[in-house]
Amino acid sequence: MGYVQYGPFVNGSSPGLSSSFFNQVEAFLTTLNSASTDANILSDGNGALTIAKLLLTAGTMTRIAKAGPLSVTTTLTFFNHGLGAIPDFVIPVIAAGSTSAHNCYVDFGTMTTTQVKLQGDGSLTVYILSIKF
Repeated sequence: MGYVQYGPFVNGSSPGLSSSFFNQVEAFLTTLNSASTDANILSDGNGALTIAKLLLTAGTMTRIAKAGPLSVTTTLTFFNHGLGAIPDFVIPVIAAGSTSAHNCYVDFGTMTTTQVKLQGDGSLTVYILSIKF
C-alpha cells in the first residue's frame, strides 16, 4: 500500500486533524502482524529475529545450537554443545573428506547443560546440532 506523506507536523498549526490521514494510518496498523508488536520477539533490523519459543504446527522448539568442528576419537569424551540447557536431541554430522562410512555415537545419559559425550569409530571431525523442544 502506498503512503502519501502529510507532514511535517507542527504543534498548533495546519494541517489539522485529517480523517483521510488517520484512516490511512489505521489501515496500515491493521496490516501489521502480531510478530511486529510482540514484546517477546526482537529484531536487529538486519533480518535476524530473537524469539522466546518457536511454535511449530506440531510441537515447539525453544533452543537450537550448532557446535564444531569437534575432534572425536574412539574414546568417549565430553564436548561443549553451546545450547545452555540439556538437549532433547543431538544430531552429529561427520565432516566431508572421508572416503569410507563412519559412525559417531552420542551418550544421551550423561548430557549436561553445557556438554555432551561423543565417540567415533575412528578419528573424526564432527559438527553437532543440539535441540531443546
